[in-house]
Amino acid sequence: MVRGMDSGGRVLQLIKALEDEQFADPSDDQSELPPRTATSTISAAVAVAAETKDVIQVLVDEALTNGATWGEIAAALGLANPSSAHYHYGPKAGRNSPEDREAKLAAQRERIAAYRKTTQPKLELPGLSALEAGRRLGVDRRTVKQLALRGEIETVTVTSASGKESMRYLLPEQQPSASE
Repeated sequence: MVRGMDSGGRVLQLIKALEDEQFADPSDDQSELPPRTATSTISAAVAVAAETKDVIQVLVDEALTNGATWGEIAAALGLANPSSAHYHYGPKAGRNSPEDREAKLAAQRERIAAYRKTTQPKLELPGLSALEAGRRLGVDRRTVKQLALRGEIETVTVTSASGKESMRYLLPEQQPSASE
């Protein structure tokens, strides 16, 4: 009998039955099972707990599919709040296969690309960004901005469809000549 527990408890009976299936009596030399030890009941209890957690996970997933909220699930699990239930039984990165995650990412990329095609036409912008101009001149983008402030590089302000203004830099080879 386990101290502090009623030996007739259903969970303890289940653990003892599992222990009988997984471990042999120490006097049985013919069994292929490992011999029962002082800790074999603990091993059986851990196996029951792991199996129970898996069953609870399936039941939580089923409840969510059928419209249950995390608050209702937390109450059913005896947890303090919905976030505790979500932490223990919510979607986890490790629960999806790599193929599932890759398929979700691919679908997300397609949605983003489709959105960009319909909402943001590609504009041909005049000049270069500060970074691009700096690369061509072999200087830092901050130097390009300083050259523009001193008037050594011509600039153009471009407004996007969303209303955002950005500065573009016209290098000498991009500037319209006086004869044009």
